[in-house]
Amino acid sequence: MSAKLQINTRVRRLIYYIEDIEKGLIQIPAFQRDFIWDKKDKLDLFDSLKRGYPIGSILFWKPEQEKFGSNEKIGPYTIPEKKENYFYILDGFQRLSTLFGCLTNPAKTKLKVDEKELVNDFTIYYDLETEEFIVLRPNSKSEEHQVPLYVFLDTFEFLSYSQKLIDKPNFNVLMDRAKSIATTLVDFSLPSIDIIGGEITEAVDIFSRINSKGTSISSDWMISALTYNKDEDFRLGTIIDNLIEELKIFNFQDMKREMVFQCISNSFGKAYFDQSGKIEQLAKKKDFITKTKN
Repeated sequence: MSAKLQINTRVRRLIYYIEDIEKGLIQIPAFQRDFIWDKKDKLDLFDSLKRGYPIGSILFWKPEQEKFGSNEKIGPYTIPEKKENYFYILDGFQRLSTLFGCLTNPAKTKLKVDEKELVNDFTIYYDLETEEFIVLRPNSKSEEHQVPLYVFLDTFEFLSYSQKLIDKPNFNVLMDRAKSIATTLVDFSLPSIDIIGGEITEAVDIFSRINSKGTSISSDWMISALTYNKDEDFRLGTIIDNLIEELKIFNFQDMKREMVFQCISNSFGKAYFDQSGKIEQLAKKKDFITKTKN
């Protein structure tokens, strides 16, 4: 382990993570897995927040020297690129993308937003009558008691929205429910593990050990992290995505990513299944990028 490598833990309120993302202080490394959560995953996340359930920690990494480039989008928003003093997200991308995409007020942020993606994928409401998080059907309009989630994080927006409910006979009940959800979202705290310094091999190793009894890091993600090459425009995850897309015309669109990765690893003469060391050996092969592209 590098002498300069530090591992810190902290617990912060959710709103501070959202502010940091908007400022560009949290970046998505170019080798990061793509956003894959569907609507049910997002609704389940907010339901967990409402119930006070833990949603796991976020793993950040501030490299000592290495630069990997950044994916510019988190949720439907394009975030600013920072040259220094930022953290990469190693684990928690799906959760933070969902939280940032749904809880950022599109009318008040200066970030560029993909309107179609915002409406289709990141607009979630809380129904004050049923007390459930919902996604509206396409082209349907929300009722007055169905509140966009970002409203609850903005005091002035919340007060303005409450005026729409004032004539309802159950106004007091609806307002109590709204205040409860607002308090839950504003006060929700999220732990993080911050890796400061070190090399990508150390960061990946720490990730693997942290997740040894939970959701393990996938082989293709680990190789993507270890072999990402900006100069050669090489990102293993993207290559696998493109291959699976091309295979759709042959009805192989359901092929597992692990199968593709196994084919790549087998082309080097043996299978690299042991993530404790052999995966790293595979990534260090000088001809890895060339042979993988072939």
